[in-house]
Amino acid sequence: IQHFTHLLADPNREPERGEVYLSQCFRHVLAAGLAVDKCYFFRVLRNLQREDFQKVFTVNFLAACCDAFSIPVRDYMDYLKIHD
Repeated sequence: IQHFTHLLADPNREPERGEVYLSQCFRHVLAAGLAVDKCYFFRVLRNLQREDFQKVFTVNFLAACCDAFSIPVRDYMDYLKIHD
């Protein structure tokens, strides 16, 4: 995840609320030596606000997390449909 965080980082802007929240949640688990599985990933998403899913940098970070944690994009899209 650190690789994706550096790729998406822009020192000329403050990170969005959703980016900070996702980063903290996933770092906490990874620092404990655990893996981010689908169950945890979607549990974290439940705490995002509707506006977070409309912010470009947060959505880009979510896409990077899907890739980093091998979360199928189809599962992510299904989640969005259910929770819309």
